[in-house]
Amino acid sequence: MLRTRVLTAVILAPLAVWLVWGAPSWVLGVAVIAVMTAAGWEWSRLAGLTMCRGRALYTLACALACGLAWWASAVITRGGVLAGITLAWWALPVARLTAFARSGGRLPPHDGLDAIAGVATLAAACGAIMVVEIQTTAAPVWLTVLLVLVWGGDIGGYFAGRRWGRRRLAPTISPGKTWAGVGGGLVLGLAAAALVALLGDWIPGEGRLPFSPWLPVAGVVTIALSIVGDLFESMLKRQRGLKDSGQMLPGHGGLLDRIDALLAAAPVVAVAAFVLAGGAHA
Repeated sequence: MLRTRVLTAVILAPLAVWLVWGAPSWVLGVAVIAVMTAAGWEWSRLAGLTMCRGRALYTLACALACGLAWWASAVITRGGVLAGITLAWWALPVARLTAFARSGGRLPPHDGLDAIAGVATLAAACGAIMVVEIQTTAAPVWLTVLLVLVWGGDIGGYFAGRRWGRRRLAPTISPGKTWAGVGGGLVLGLAAAALVALLGDWIPGEGRLPFSPWLPVAGVVTIALSIVGDLFESMLKRQRGLKDSGQMLPGHGGLLDRIDALLAAAPVVAVAAFVLAGGAHA
């Protein structure tokens, strides 16, 4: 299983790097919407949809919402406000997670709310990524920082949790997650992001991130919310009695299982790019 997961990651990681560093913005936008659309298909099960027609219509709604978010990121000049809106959305999933935990895992699913949550979550992440790409300086570095924070947090959390994990983080939601995993994810994710930021100084043009003591804080918040994104999807799967969101990625389960953390992390990086870097392209 681990070998298959690594092989899949080795194939997909270079593609993600090329999309961030080498592809035109419109190609990145198309790729992001394609990924979000595929994730929408998987989310349709989390929203209680079982018939193919209903799932297809729901997937179409997710695609249209993501397309609207891309359009908004291109035409709304106050990108920082748009980034803030994508981040503010996560107050509702956090509230839902809190209620689920307090109920001891007995809070039942809600088809309507779960459906709306899927559309809003995917659109918010799409908008956050594209507003960084279109409106911020050092966009490739910011997006790479986003990826390494999420990947580093996931990898560090996995191995630290297996080695030292004792105390569970959220037993009623995801019994496999531990506080040791959180610590390992923070260490590896922040170290990888710091390396990317340092390498950005060597890139000609707009490769440099602003020096700010708040950058590590933004990194910690990004990883923390990425864990929330992971837990939110785990909660939805648990409510529906599902182990994986799908089987799109060999060794990884569903596509949504692999991007759930990124969905929550993207708005944090988008806000940080505006707040710390001081605005958009001229």
